[in-house]
Amino acid sequence: MRVIARFWKSRWASYILVLLIFSFFCEGLIFKDVSAQPNSISEVAPLKIQARAAILVNADTGQILYEYNIHERFPHASLTKIMTLLIAMDALDNGEINLTNVVTISKEASDVVGSRIWLSEGDKISVEDLMKAIAVPSANDASYALAQHIAGSEENFVRMMNDKAKAMDLKDTHFQDSTGLSSLDHYSSAYDLYLQSRELILKHPLILDWTSRWLIKIEAKNYSYANTNRLVNPYESYEGLDGLKTGHTEEAQWCLVATAKKANVRLISVILGADSEETRMSETRRLLDYGFYNFRSISFKDGEVVGSVSIPLGREEKVDAVMKETMTFLIPKGKDDSEIVKEIELVKGLKAPVAKGEKIGELVVYDEGREIIRGEVVAAEDVERANIFVIIFRWIRDFIKGLISKEAA
Repeated sequence: MRVIARFWKSRWASYILVLLIFSFFCEGLIFKDVSAQPNSISEVAPLKIQARAAILVNADTGQILYEYNIHERFPHASLTKIMTLLIAMDALDNGEINLTNVVTISKEASDVVGSRIWLSEGDKISVEDLMKAIAVPSANDASYALAQHIAGSEENFVRMMNDKAKAMDLKDTHFQDSTGLSSLDHYSSAYDLYLQSRELILKHPLILDWTSRWLIKIEAKNYSYANTNRLVNPYESYEGLDGLKTGHTEEAQWCLVATAKKANVRLISVILGADSEETRMSETRRLLDYGFYNFRSISFKDGEVVGSVSIPLGREEKVDAVMKETMTFLIPKGKDDSEIVKEIELVKGLKAPVAKGEKIGELVVYDEGREIIRGEVVAAEDVERANIFVIIFRWIRDFIKGLISKEAA
């Protein structure tokens, strides 16, 4: 006991006591920091993306899950090639070009700087190889050569790009070249890039067969080139990710449009102006994780009854409205289905007769007052026109009901 008493009177006891108090205080701080993080990813937590602009969208429905500066205009470097590939794919569909067409490389194409597959003047290469070289190693020389092949000159091709942007109602997009090397009067927005990417992958899924590969062989060069998108690298890959396009210049900084699919949900993310390649990768991962882990899907199936609507002048006063095709959308995990508001907007001027399967309106789904999706609804059965006696009877009935309601009021 004397030893213990001497110890507590010594200066060492004071040091230890201070250390214990400090440790307890720090432990409290540590626990505070941990508890401030979301305990469950089923709860939609605030998200701040480190970039100039970002967007995350359900590709199938167009439902925006996250947005930041989505309509601001920025230089977008090789994300330009999304439009280049879109026009090329449209030309394929229209029969204007073929994957087996052989292109002779011009001096102008061989002189293009930046990322390339080192095409030389006079080289002969297929359209398919050019498109692969654009999609995977982001080759500027291939992009220039393909533009010349489709439009006769890059100037004509750029005109096609801007015409396409106008037709798609891209309000914040303008092109000066087919590669993205320009920065003066050459720009797009996160929202417009999402729209371009969505059309490309939904209308032309072949592109994902190329952009999902880490290495792709260009037959004309007898060489395999690596994908500029490291998120398809087997050692750094993101589950379900199969595209889409990277971009980088000093003005645009580091950009990435990505798309991934898990279960029945495909997401598209856009990162513009990250400060490094690592940041654009990590922020893309965060965006996609945010969508896949914080939202769940709801479906109204093909043929499912989603309400009933009145049919003016119909023998039957109401008919069930059924989905023409399955409609799937996302809501935050933890939110009850009953919190989602759905309304049926009727076709203007709808009246009997109505045939089974005829469009009678659209089911519109709202979340907290914001429309998130709409889909066509049709009549579950035929509705014939009522005869004159039924129409008169209903008119008298409704008139009497109106009088009674006024009296009650």
